[in-house]
Formats: sequence, structure tokens, C-alpha cells
Amino acid sequence: DKEVFPRFNLHKITITASYPSAGPLEIEDSVCARLETAIYDRAGVKRVDSQITEGQCLLNVAVSPEIDSEQMINALRATIQSIPRLPKGIENITVQAATRDDDSGVIWVALHGETNPLALQRYGETIKADLERIDGVRLVRNYNELAYEIAIEVSAEKLRQYQLSLHDVTEAIHHASLNQSNGLVKTPAGELSLRIQAKAGDAESLKNIVLRTDATGAKLYLRDVATIQDGLEEKLSEWHHNGETAQGWEIHTKHSSVEVARLVKKYVAEAQAKLPQGLVMTTWWDNSQAYDERINTLIEDGLSGFVLVCLVLTLFLQLRVAVWAGVGIFTSILGALWLMPMLDVSLNMLSLFGFLLAMGILVDDAIIIGESVYSLQEEGKESNLNAAIKGVQAVALPVILSVLVSLVAFLPSLFLPGWAGRMMQPICIVMILTLVFSLIEALLILPSHLAAEQTLRCNVSTLARIRSWLNQWLERFVNRYYRPFLQFALQWRYLTVACFIVMLLLCVAWVESGRIRLSLQADVIKDSFWVSLTSPEDMPYSETRNRAKQVEQAFFALRDELNGAKPNQPSVVVGLETMIFEHSAGFWTEFSPEGRERLVVEDFINDWRKRIGDLGRTKIDFLYKEGDVPYDLEFDLGATDADDLVKAAEQFKAMLASYTGVYDVIDSAEVGKPEIHLTLKPNAEHLGLRLEQLSEQVH
Repeated sequence: DKEVFPRFNLHKITITASYPSAGPLEIEDSVCARLETAIYDRAGVKRVDSQITEGQCLLNVAVSPEIDSEQMINALRATIQSIPRLPKGIENITVQAATRDDDSGVIWVALHGETNPLALQRYGETIKADLERIDGVRLVRNYNELAYEIAIEVSAEKLRQYQLSLHDVTEAIHHASLNQSNGLVKTPAGELSLRIQAKAGDAESLKNIVLRTDATGAKLYLRDVATIQDGLEEKLSEWHHNGETAQGWEIHTKHSSVEVARLVKKYVAEAQAKLPQGLVMTTWWDNSQAYDERINTLIEDGLSGFVLVCLVLTLFLQLRVAVWAGVGIFTSILGALWLMPMLDVSLNMLSLFGFLLAMGILVDDAIIIGESVYSLQEEGKESNLNAAIKGVQAVALPVILSVLVSLVAFLPSLFLPGWAGRMMQPICIVMILTLVFSLIEALLILPSHLAAEQTLRCNVSTLARIRSWLNQWLERFVNRYYRPFLQFALQWRYLTVACFIVMLLLCVAWVESGRIRLSLQADVIKDSFWVSLTSPEDMPYSETRNRAKQVEQAFFALRDELNGAKPNQPSVVVGLETMIFEHSAGFWTEFSPEGRERLVVEDFINDWRKRIGDLGRTKIDFLYKEGDVPYDLEFDLGATDADDLVKAAEQFKAMLASYTGVYDVIDSAEVGKPEIHLTLKPNAEHLGLRLEQLSEQVH
């Protein structure tokens, strides 16, 4: 299979409980704490972490690697179902395994343009169905899918005019719009099923519902007292592509991510021709591009390595030695590819990195053995076969030991636990396979070719003169410079060791002085990056939306200015995807090939940030480095008492902020939405009113 990143089980299970409209404290007491208590002491459960937000409880359960995930999922489901007296308002509790491929899809598709949301949704449903039928597609996920709704706005004036109540209207709709089975009728011809199928599916059907019929036979219809429209549910979220309303889909694959991405792009190109004017389909966040670039790098490195080995060995040894040593590169790679499916390793970014890492050391053993055999054959004292055998015997032990040293360096990584070990396994397996095949090729296959009669012919006189001149130059360098320097170093061995120690200390001092920056990971700048916007829980959606629009407008102004500098060239950016939610927003953009040549990512982000201006209490993070996150260090604090936890967190934050170089010390606790607490007055009980009745009326 060809995929961007390998799929593997993280030995984690996520439990999600949805409790709409409930606050975090209520969810913690009535849902989250009870779920944790029920599962934390089960055999195989290593750790339980919970995250509570308004309307939702999320539990991350780490399980032991030796435990079967499916059996644990079934056991946890049974345990949760047996918990008594969970709140009735819980809509759904899902238990599922967390896998690496859940992080992101292989490619995203967007449908955008100037049209109304209802039309966009209907076109989007057709496109989603087509995408799901593409071979290899496992899941098509829409993060902003809206449910259809029929909006009925009843006029209070009309109700008074016709002496109706909302209850009368509701009852009329309920009794007239329904699907219901009415049993069976047995006839000589067989049984007939009786059904009523009169459920209204659109606004036109509802308009003709009769509310009342008077003595004269005149009918009062729903359309006479209400405005009825087809529409979509009101949801506090939006999706934009380059500022236009959009529908977006994330494509997940069963296998061969690269092939699926190719088929998706082919479908988008064909579907665009069938769309009405004003609607556009776009692919973005194509992870397969990185795979293609890595494949091209592997091919280029392999060919350049082959050419370089052949050139150098031809100049110093012989053309046939050079060719057969170079062939060892491709033999080792093909051997590894042959065994990879048996070891459940796919062609992905990690395994390709393993090939690139191995490329530099694949031909070392072939060069050593080839040179040893060639030297004996040049002496002419032995036949080609005997020279090949003795040449291999002379250097076999050091060659085998050098390969074993490399294997020992990678073997421990196969046994690393957790997520890091899973990520290292493809790299280590590829390295081990290529080195083993390279050793087999160098010890067994290469000598057999060198032992045969020469079949490759070339201009001997020209090559002989070049080879003779190079050998003379190398011998002069060794005798004049290298040998005297080596003799001096050995004679003054204590001085040599002292010089080495001084150089080592100078290197350490250079690092400690800060001239060489230390980092936990390499700062790899990406050509595509994500911008995260977070607003406080007590900020209304309209304010979050205005802040997101502020970020969008700053981006478009910067883009237009950069494009205006060279109007005859394509845009420097592919586009801007915007996802707005109730208290957050996300922006994704990618440089075009022209943008990669003209722009520096950090300069672009600094200009964008300046144009955005003041965002008030809203926090913005630009994640433009590989593996970037909004924070560098993270600490977990826990306590049985919520008030003690808040005090401890404030003290800990103050201590961290006191360190030089530490900034943006934040915690996960956020100010919640303002709440109105309802209680019954004392006289309400005498009137027979209960809290349950009050809750039903408000709801």
C-alpha cells in the first residue's frame, strides 16, 4: 500500500458523552466522574484522562499493549451501559479506538461559490455520495453538515384573529403529518399491509394542513396563519473558502492513500464541468503531495548515488566493478520492498525516510569488497575466481562487523513503547532490510560477477591514462602529507589527545555560550500552516465571527498587495480555508510554487499579524513549524477539590511566569457562559408547581 502515514493502533480508547445544554460542573458530577469511577480500575486500563466542555465529556483511556482493543471496547461499553441513573438528557455515549489515521484525511475537497446555503447543501450531498463511491475511500467527513429544517413562523395576530393557540397549531400538525402502520388485511390473494404515509417532507406539504373546518365547510389552512419555509438548522458554525460560503469534506482512505488522492482530484476535475456557473470545487490539504515529493527524492538520490559510485569507482578501479557495485543499491531496495508486505510495512513517509537514510551507507560494503577483489585481480597472480574468493575472505569480517554495528544501532528502536515506537518501526525495519540485502549482495552476488570474464569494454587507453594519473596524485598526497601527519600524531600521542580534548571543550563552550541554539526539535518551516483563533467562553458567537472576519480581511489585503507587486504571475497563495465555531476559528493556507520562491513564511506571518491588529481577549496562534503546537511545555495538575485546584494552578502559573524567557502561561480552565439559575418561590409549592414543570416550560 502507498499511504502518507502508517495506520496503527495507539492503544487508546476514546469515550464521548454528549449532554446538550449542560454546564461543565454538572457534567463533571453527573457524567464524567461516574464514567471514570466505573472504568479506571478495570484490568488493562493504564490511565484515564478527561476533558469537560459545555455539553460534552471526553475520556481518553490508555490501555496496555497486550490487551486486545476490540475486547476492551466491548467491555467498556457493557460497563457504561450498566451504570445506573445516568442523566436522561445524555444523547449518546460512543466508545471507539483511537488510531493514527484519525488525525487528518489524505485530501480535502471544498465546494464554494456565491449561492444560498440550501442550494449549496443539496449540491454537497450529491458530491459527498460520489466521493464515498470512489474505490478505496473509507470515510467522507463533513465538519459543517447541517440538517434540513422546515421553519414555521406563526403570527400572533392571526392566532388572535382565528381564536387559536400554539397548542392547537401543534396538535393539527402532529395529527395530519405522520407515517403509521395500521396492521394487515387478509384476502384470498394474500395479505395486504395497511399504512398511512402522510408525513410532510417540505414546506409545500405543510402549507396545506387543515387547522379547522367550520360549519359551512370553509377550511383554515396552516398557510393562513404562518409563514413556512424550507431551510437548514441554525448552527453556530461557518465554513468559508477564500471568503465564500463553502461545504468541505475530509477524505479518509482504506488503503493506498496516494491512489485515492489521485482519483479524488480526477473526480473534482470532471465534476467541475457539471456544476452551475458560480460554484467551484477545489482540493486542498493534499497530503499525498509530500509523499510524491519524497518518492521523487528517493529516485533522484538513488540515480545520483548510482552515477556517483560508478564514476568514482570507474576512475580509480574498473568500470565493471563500478557497475556491479552500483547495482547493489537497487538490489538492496528491491529486496526490502519484497519483504515489507510480509512485515506489515507500507510505503509511507516514514518508510521512505528509512530508504533515504539507508541510501548513504548501502554501497559501503560493496565498494570495500569490490576494491579488495580488484586489487588481487590486478596483481595477476590468481585467476579471477580465486582472486574473488580471497578478496572477499580478506575483508569479510570487518564488513560484516560494520553492518552489524549499524543494525545494533537501529534494533532497539523496534522495541520502543507507545506512539514514538510505532513511528520509529517503519524506519528501523527498512534500514535493517536494506542493510541485510546490501550485505548479502556484497558477499555473495558481487564476487560472482567480478569472478566472471570481463564483458564490459570501453576505451582502455583513455581510462588507463586517467586512472594512472589519479592513482599517482593519490599516492603523492598520501606520501607527502597524510603519512607524515599520521606519523607525527602517533609519535606525539599525548599532544594529539590533548588537542582533541581542547577542540571538544571549545565545541561545548560554543554551545553553552548560546551561539548555537538548542531546541527540543528541529524548526522545520512548512509551506502550508494553520492559524488557530480562540475566544473566551463568555464571548458571544457574533463577536467570535467578527474577529475571524478581521483575520480574513487582513489576509486578503496582504495577498492582494503581494500579487499586485507582480500582476502577471499566479497568486502567491493557493487560498484560505476558514472554519468558524462558537468560541474558536481555524484558518489554513498554503503557498503556491510562486509563493515558495518569492516569500519567507516568517515574514509573511509577521506582516499578516500586524495587519490583523488588536483582537481584544481573543487569542491567536500561528502554527507554521513542523510539529508546532501553541505551547512548548505542558503540565498536568490534579486535585480532589476544585477550589484547591484553582488556587494551586494560579500559584504554579505565577511561579512559571517568574522564570526568564517564559511567556504566555495559560491554563485550560476558561470562564464559562453567564448562567441564570431558576428556583421556585415558596408559594409555588402551595399552588402545586414543581421544578420539573418549570424545567419543561423553559425548555
